[in-house]
This record gives sequence, structure tokens and C-alpha cells, in this order.
Amino acid sequence: MNLNRFGPVSEWLARLHAFAIVASLVLLAAPLSAASDERQVYAGTVGAARVVMELERVREAGSDDLTGRYFYRKYRLDIGLHGKQAGDVMTLESRTTGDRMTLRKTGAGLSGVLTTKDARRVAVRLSPLITDGPGKRGVQAGSDDLSRYEREQLADLGFVAGKLVKAGPRTAREWREPVSGIALFRIESGYSEPMLATINAALERHHWQQVSQWFTCEGYDGAPGMEISEARAPYLGDDHVSYAWFANWSCAGTAHPDFGTQGHTFDAHTGRELTLEDMLYLGDGPIPEADSSEFYRYRSEVFAPRIVAILGRLYPAEMKPDDGEPAEDRCDYADPSVWDFPSWYLTPDGLYLGAYFARVQRPCDEPDWSVIPWHNLTWRKRAPSAANH
Repeated sequence: MNLNRFGPVSEWLARLHAFAIVASLVLLAAPLSAASDERQVYAGTVGAARVVMELERVREAGSDDLTGRYFYRKYRLDIGLHGKQAGDVMTLESRTTGDRMTLRKTGAGLSGVLTTKDARRVAVRLSPLITDGPGKRGVQAGSDDLSRYEREQLADLGFVAGKLVKAGPRTAREWREPVSGIALFRIESGYSEPMLATINAALERHHWQQVSQWFTCEGYDGAPGMEISEARAPYLGDDHVSYAWFANWSCAGTAHPDFGTQGHTFDAHTGRELTLEDMLYLGDGPIPEADSSEFYRYRSEVFAPRIVAILGRLYPAEMKPDDGEPAEDRCDYADPSVWDFPSWYLTPDGLYLGAYFARVQRPCDEPDWSVIPWHNLTWRKRAPSAANH
């Protein structure tokens, strides 16, 4: 994450926001702001092609700016829009295709013309989207986390069963969405039936979210901007289920290509998805409430320095930067700021933590050695020296 250290609370708000972008990827992919009731979703045609469009007025006093997106049902890929509204007339343009739309309100709907970059003109006719309610045509689990527009984008899609994988006494099967190619496992045996149902429901929800992100990451060349989006390092243990999701993307509207890893970990006895503090808490008192100033302060002033101390004892050679390299190329893992909001997931050897660096040092991100062994995870330690015991 390309962030600099500044005032404590502001810094951690910024760092947490940046981490959330990498973790979910949705904010990078979608051209619209946070969900609101002001979004209008339409369905109709551009020429003979069926489309769905989402529009929203920029929420600033006196603003006539519009932002939005649409997709052709045949291809499903987002095309971002921006423009203005004057009275009943909207003028919209796509920065990636060069197409322009002039639309006028006609009752509850919109009508007008799309002019392509090569000056071809086609009629546009749109009406408010009417949906069939939850579970419409395919996307079911996880649909509560998707907008009406995104649910329509996933309509009629489904998952196809793939190979069966055995992990000790447990089995899992890969499931793939054929259009995007996005795959994720479901567990078939090795845990109680209630836990299988709970964890698999969460896996299906995550799966739909990743498929949605693939379609909503608009590339600059007409292709999807999500270059890699895949599950890695599945771990099916006695007490936990965990996996890492890695993505590499270049979405229209973002400053540059980027990448990131998000881990998901579940308690195999309750089905609950766990936080990093559930696995390793280094504070003296109760765990601070997530998103609070106390939580940011804990991560900055307690967690990160103690992680540096623990890793320094476990991996002394790896934690020392190479003195033979220029300063801007050194991977300084002894800097606590690269560990305050790490990516994390579980492995057979323990808890993996992935450091992050400023953009010029992104090759230093997520080293392959930074695993804290299992026996270090059972303590709620008060001193870094405990990692030696």
C-alpha cells in the first residue's frame, strides 16, 4: 500500500481503508460510490442488444454530475460511465470505449441515442429494472452482499463441479464458474454436517463475490481488468479451515495495476469466520473493537512492533535488509509499519503474515518465510520475549 506514516488516528484510518480495498477489490472495480438508495437501475436495449444500467447523481450540493456503469447481457462486463444532467437530459460517456449517450427521461424510463467512437448511432430504450426477488436465476448464497445491478449481472450463472481433492481425512471439491473461470472449493467430508453447511455457505458467498468482482473490474482494452483471481493454499485442519485469495488487477479508473492477498479462516467447531486477533492477540486487555481508534493504536503501537520482535527471533537473517542493495530496494522487514495490517491465513506450519510496502518496494510484499509456528499462537502474550520460549 502506498501510504506514508502521519498522525496516528488518521494514519490508521487511511491504512485500514487501503487494506480493505485490497481485501475486497470491489472498491477498485466499481465506478460508483458506496451503495445508496439514490442509485437507479434500468434494463432495456442499445440497438438490438440487451443491457442493464446503473446511474447515480454525485452527492454534492448543486452538482449535476452523474456516475454509473452498464453491461451488455451477452458479455456481462462493466462499462463505466460519467457525465452530467441538465433538466431531463443526461449526457454520458465511457472513458474506455469512447461511446457517448444522450438520454432523456421519458416517464419512469430513459430513451435516447448511443454514438460510438466511429460515429455510428443506435437507439437506447431503458425502463426501471424489475427483479424476481432473492435467489433469481442462479445467484443465491451471497446475494445479500450484492447490489441489484450486480445480481442481474450474475443472473443465470452457476458453478460446475470439478476435481475432488483429499486432504488427510477430509475431502473438498473444486467448483468453477465457467464464464469468468473463477474457482473455489467446497468441503464434502471431514467435519460435522452443521459445520459443513455453515462453512460451505460462506465459501459460496465468497465465490459469488469474486465472480462479481471479475465482471465489475473494467479493463482498458475491452477485456476484464482482473488478470489473476484465484484461491491458493487451502488448509483443512482439525480446528480451522483457511485459504488465501490472490488477485492481480488493472481496473479502469485506478491509478496503476495492483495486487493483493486476502485470507479467509473459519473455526471448524463453530463455523465462525475468524479475525487475526482471534488467532494472535498481543495486547494486555480485551481486544479493542474493530474500526475503533483503540484498535488502530493497538495495531500500530503494540501488534506491529511485537510481530517484528517475534519474527526477528524466528527469522533473524530474513529480517535484516541486504546492506549491499540501494536503500530504496531494501526489504526492511524490521520496520513495524509494514506489519500493522498484514494479509494472513493459516498453513500446516502455522499463521502466515504478509507484509506490505510502499509502491516502489512492492516486490518485498508477502515474503514466503513469514510464518509464526502453531505453538506461538496459543498465547495472549504481553512481552515479545515469549516467542523464544
